[in-house]
Amino acid sequence: SMACPMPGVIVSVAVQVDDQVVTGDEVCVLEAMKMQQVLRADWTGVVAAVHVRPGQQVSDGDRIIEFQ
Repeated sequence: SMACPMPGVIVSVAVQVDDQVVTGDEVCVLEAMKMQQVLRADWTGVVAAVHVRPGQQVSDGDRIIEFQ
């Protein structure tokens, strides 16, 4: 699974369940400290679950995506 690196708000989610992703693909955009940060897949796999939605507040360590 992929965890949130810092507290913030999810701006957008670029993947959905069953999507194939490769290392470096955009997964979602997080706004933290008034800056937007693109979170990217850190390995290749298939998305098994998406735990966030746009507008959602997230904390450091919250699960964002799970891979199969």
